[in-house]
Amino acid sequence: MGSCRRTANRSINRCRDAQYLKEQAQESLKSHIQDILPQEYQRCLTGFNQVLKLGWQIANNNNVKQNSHDQNDNGNTVRQVTTEQDW
Repeated sequence: MGSCRRTANRSINRCRDAQYLKEQAQESLKSHIQDILPQEYQRCLTGFNQVLKLGWQIANNNNVKQNSHDQNDNGNTVRQVTTEQDW
């Protein structure tokens, strides 16, 4: 901060203000990293795990429904053949 070495009162006040703001920003960032970020990280992990769980439930339910539809009235397994035109 070479500009802070000026002797004019206005420059000194600006330098002190800038230093104060820098210290406040550092404290705020330190507090955020130590206090808030771990909580937010845990919330994200919990949400991610819920999404995974729900995704697996949907996938497993779809597999069960597909398997139950793969049988005809006699209980015989029926498979549908798809072609490229069906896509």
